[in-house]
Amino acid sequence: MNRRTEEHLRRARANARVQGIAAALAEVQRLHDNPVAATDVLAGFGLSMGDLAAAGVEGYDLDVIYSCQVEAPRT
Repeated sequence: MNRRTEEHLRRARANARVQGIAAALAEVQRLHDNPVAATDVLAGFGLSMGDLAAAGVEGYDLDVIYSCQVEAPRT
């Protein structure tokens, strides 16, 4: 396998990981409506909305996660 192919596979795996995290987080938010927890989990993974968008997360999930960040009060 050449270096370019290896880099492509590494990036695809990383994107798939982020997409999976986002899909699970959005689904939990839809089921339990806890924006503070959703925002904390996202931060716990060290991810930002920009990271999610760059990884190709579906808009349906991005919208749910974005709304959590807007709604979650910070003290």
